[in-house]
Amino acid sequence: MLSDARGIAAKKFGVVGLPTTFVIDADGILREKRVGDAGLDGYEQLITTIVK
Repeated sequence: MLSDARGIAAKKFGVVGLPTTFVIDADGILREKRVGDAGLDGYEQLITTIVK
């Protein structure tokens, strides 16, 4: 979780709404960006898909 009071990270990563979730793999590659709340099931599906 990132706190970005000055909006620096938001500008750099194109955050246009909250919450915004980024899934970054072990190599530092952005695998998914999701704006808005996906709910528990949505997040579980997102992570499970990327891990496989």
